[in-house]
Amino acid sequence: MGRLSACIIARGPSEGLTRAVASVRPLVDEVCLLWTCAGPPWHIAPKGVDVVDYFDGCNAQADCPAGAPCGCKRGELLDFSAARTRSFALASGELRTYLDTDDTIEGAGDLRDLYKPDVAVFSPYAYAFDELGRCTHRHYGPRVVDVTARWSYPVHNVLRVERVTSVEHSDAFTWLHHRTPEGNAASGARALRMLQHWQATPCFQHDARFAYYLGRAFLDVGKRGRASTELERAFELETFRDQKCNIALDLARCFPPAFALVWAHHALEIRPDWPAPWCMLARLYYRIGRHALARRFLAGAQDCAPAATALAVDPTETERTAAMLGLS
Repeated sequence: MGRLSACIIARGPSEGLTRAVASVRPLVDEVCLLWTCAGPPWHIAPKGVDVVDYFDGCNAQADCPAGAPCGCKRGELLDFSAARTRSFALASGELRTYLDTDDTIEGAGDLRDLYKPDVAVFSPYAYAFDELGRCTHRHYGPRVVDVTARWSYPVHNVLRVERVTSVEHSDAFTWLHHRTPEGNAASGARALRMLQHWQATPCFQHDARFAYYLGRAFLDVGKRGRASTELERAFELETFRDQKCNIALDLARCFPPAFALVWAHHALEIRPDWPAPWCMLARLYYRIGRHALARRFLAGAQDCAPAATALAVDPTETERTAAMLGLS
C-alpha cells in the first residue's frame, strides 16, 4: 500500500507538539515537521521526528499598510494552505496524513486502511469538548491521502482529494483537538486577522465558503452585526444544502430570539431531518416563554437520527437542550 508520512506544521516547540508526535509516530513510517517561525532553531525537533525544515513563505513578509483592517505584522502567519502544502512536500511516502500541534490520534488498526484509490475516506475530528469531556463539535474529512491531494484556502484550509468517485466514513481512528480556552480565543483573533487580510482578494469576492469563514470569525469574537452581514452573503452564495443549513443556524446566533426564529425556521426547512434546527427552535421558544412550543420542538429533535453529514455537528445538542428545558 506504500509508505505513510505524517506531516505537522508548528510555530515553535511545545508540549502539544511533543504529544502530537508521540501520538502519530507508531502509526506511520516517518514524521515530517515544518517550522513556520524563525524563532526556534529550526533544525531541532522532538524525538520521533524524521524530517525537519523551515518555511517562511506562509508568513507576512512586511507589515500591512497603516489602517488596513487586518493589521498584520511582518512574520505573522498568513496562509495555512501554503504551510501545509510545503509540509507535504517534505514527505517521502506515497501516502500522507496530517495533524496539528494540539491534536492527537486515537484508534486501532492500520492507518493506511483509511486510503482507497478512488474513494475519499472521511474520519472524525473531535474539535471541542464540554466540562464532562463529551465532544461538542465534530466534523469529518479526508485524513490519509496520496500525492495528488491539494490544499486550498489560507484559513480553515481544505484538503481536496482528486479522482474520487465516492465518499465513505470510518470511525477506526479519531483525531482529537486539545486546545485550551485561551488557545481558542487566540485562534479566533488570528483567524479574523487572516481573513480580513485576504477578503479583498478577487478569488474570494464571491466565494461562499470564504464569506462563511469571515462571518463565523466575526461571530466568534462577538461582532454579531458584522457577522450577520457576511453570513447573509454566504447564505445567498451557498448551494450546498448541508452548509446552507449551518449558515442559517449561525445567523440565528447573531440576533435576539424574535429575529433569530426566522433563521432557525429557515434551517428547519432546509434540513428537517437534522436535530440541530429543532434544538435551536426549542431553545429560542423557551427563551421567549413559549415553553409548550419549546417542548414540541425538542420532541422533534429527539425523533431525528444523528445528522448524516461531514460538516460540524454537536452530538450532545439534543441532550443539552433537554437539560435547558428541565426535561433531562
